[in-house]
Amino acid sequence: MCKRVLAVIGCVAVCIAIVWFVRRTDKNNYVYAEEFVKLLSADSDFTMYSGTMDCTTVNGRTYYFDAAVTDKQRNDAITLSEELIKEYLGGDTQWNSAAKIYFFPEGGDWADSEQGAAYINVDSIGTYKHILSMLKLRYGEYSNYGYLYAMADQIAHKLKWTSDEVQELDLDVIRNNPNLLNLGYIYFDEKYVTTEEANACKALAVEILNAIDEEAVSEERFMQEIDAVAQKNNLEYTKTYLQFSDAGAYDPLSVKSKYLRYVFAKDFEADMRYIDGYLEENPTKDANAVIALIEDADEKIGELREMLSFSKEEYVPVMVTEKVQKNDINAGGLWQPWKKIIRLQCFDAIPHEYVHYMYSELTDYDSTEREGWETEALALYSTAYQMVEKRKYLANKYPETLENIKELIGKEYETVEDEVRFEYLCLAIDIGNYYNYLNNAGGIAFCDFVCNKYGTENMISCLLFPNETETYIGEDMDALLNEWKEYIESYQ
Repeated sequence: MCKRVLAVIGCVAVCIAIVWFVRRTDKNNYVYAEEFVKLLSADSDFTMYSGTMDCTTVNGRTYYFDAAVTDKQRNDAITLSEELIKEYLGGDTQWNSAAKIYFFPEGGDWADSEQGAAYINVDSIGTYKHILSMLKLRYGEYSNYGYLYAMADQIAHKLKWTSDEVQELDLDVIRNNPNLLNLGYIYFDEKYVTTEEANACKALAVEILNAIDEEAVSEERFMQEIDAVAQKNNLEYTKTYLQFSDAGAYDPLSVKSKYLRYVFAKDFEADMRYIDGYLEENPTKDANAVIALIEDADEKIGELREMLSFSKEEYVPVMVTEKVQKNDINAGGLWQPWKKIIRLQCFDAIPHEYVHYMYSELTDYDSTEREGWETEALALYSTAYQMVEKRKYLANKYPETLENIKELIGKEYETVEDEVRFEYLCLAIDIGNYYNYLNNAGGIAFCDFVCNKYGTENMISCLLFPNETETYIGEDMDALLNEWKEYIESYQ
């Protein structure tokens, strides 16, 4: 009896100590989420949260709380998180003692392992979602989502926390779409799949994990069991190399490909039904279609990297806006060199913008001596032949473009905007609506001219390093532009 009384007294003392520790929070230590959310850093459009926060440190870990979080929620958040770390996440020996855990009254549940931070909605405290965010931080947010989800559900049952109440597995749903066996995050989001498909993925993930001996549990073992399920049920699915993660309250989906890291806006819709050059009205939100678009972009980027002998390994962030078209040469994207981000409105613009990225990495793009047209010309030329629509456009516009450029030679311009160097007109840099019709074929025409005379490799070198063209072709850039002008003037 005495031992029981002492045990109870001890537990009460610990709880009081924790409550006291929480209430000691340094009220002067305000943390702005804009400073610690690294999600595509320096891009305020995708800032998750901008309120002030209080913080408390326990065992080297820092817990941050929005001012609206109640004392009870704070106490529960810390005691439950510490229990979870101690019992199921390896304790202080395997858990990052410098981890940061943030609790908000709104927003999603996610993690950023690069920042060593988990972001948890206060309504998720004591649920499988709380566990899932901590698991992402422990094992990496790009770990197979099905594996982490099943672990979170299993731990929730053991801790008697709120689980997800997974329904019974309907294997027929998987048979109808075997690619669901990838069990990536994208399939758990009902923006991309039906409710039935999401539930089937959850049930399958739980069933697979429960069938594995606890001593043998690992992500690799989990993936092996997926293959076993496919073989047992005669299901052929295409394994994707893409990695999926959720990325916060306002950017719920992040996808890593071979070369890029996509962050899809919350209201993302992919308008992917492109038939005979015309976009249909109705958008579709389909996981397999999104994957196909990203893999297609990777293939094209691989060819361009080889073309420019580019070997740098770096994930370039791609900000995907709310409405994205599959293919529209009048839509597009934007490379922002000062942020190293591609903004995307059209998937087919990715290779073009990636050329701009490579150009900025290979050259002194920020030099005040640069004209700026070289990067556009190279991007236009190197990506035009990858797209059927642009090839059609080039075939129709190429002669017309040369004729139009010929007419511009010697023209007297009425506005300051028109007073531009001849090569700008020839290369069709977008300087206003008056010259927009030259935008593609003009730059391609110049590159094509240089390729035919000096070879593709020399053309690329001249555009990358215009001050060194004499090294490659025996004459400087001004002389090359004069050759181009003479070619246009004599064009029949």
